[in-house]
Amino acid sequence: MEQEIEYILQDLYGDFRERSKEVKRYTQFIQVMASSKASGLAYGSPGEMQVIKDFELDRELTKTIRASGYLLLYNLVESTLSNAIDSIHKAIEVHGVEFNQLNDKMKDITLTHFQRAISSSKKVDTTHPIQVAMVKMGYEKEKLFNGNIDCREIRAISKRYGFAVPDPKLGGRMIGDLVLEVKHKRNDLAHGSISFERCGRETPPEHLVTVADQTILYLRAVLRSVRQYIKNRDYSAKDQEVA
Repeated sequence: MEQEIEYILQDLYGDFRERSKEVKRYTQFIQVMASSKASGLAYGSPGEMQVIKDFELDRELTKTIRASGYLLLYNLVESTLSNAIDSIHKAIEVHGVEFNQLNDKMKDITLTHFQRAISSSKKVDTTHPIQVAMVKMGYEKEKLFNGNIDCREIRAISKRYGFAVPDPKLGGRMIGDLVLEVKHKRNDLAHGSISFERCGRETPPEHLVTVADQTILYLRAVLRSVRQYIKNRDYSAKDQEVA
């Protein structure tokens, strides 16, 4: 059983590491373009590179590419939180925790999911006892969030589930403002409220690097809290013995 929990946590951290690497590679690319003042692309093997003619990597295009970093960053934020919450629900299932063994916070969450399942005309899962079915039914990872994740929402989620999250202002950092910026920029771009070129023009390369680094730092701290929450089985009622 504990090995299964380790697999769940490995998957959680593995996905986070891969997506963080995507962001890091992207911001490095942005920095290289800016510092080298690149004006074109090349192809071929090392030592035999050939410039691609009739194509200019102009300032407007580099701004568009830079703005796309906000989409990549928001993808990291939402996927990390979705996977973290999903890992909690997977751990509950692996440990075989029934409804009456959950703590009050998890009971409230489970009841919300169960009521949603009933109201959507889904049949009650009669293959399990009702105490087990209530835990399983109605939870859908794909419907956890709707494109509005920031540090305030993360704190609200952590309070709802009962795990701790770090203060985004700790040590004078303004991580809360930066993650909020990621959300707003992503939504503005996704909804067409601002053009990619304009967004990139308003975002210096070094600022995007700072936003990325601080966002990754904060999400890593959130994952540590979720890992501890799962390891301690903090979703269970303290007076219940869970096998």
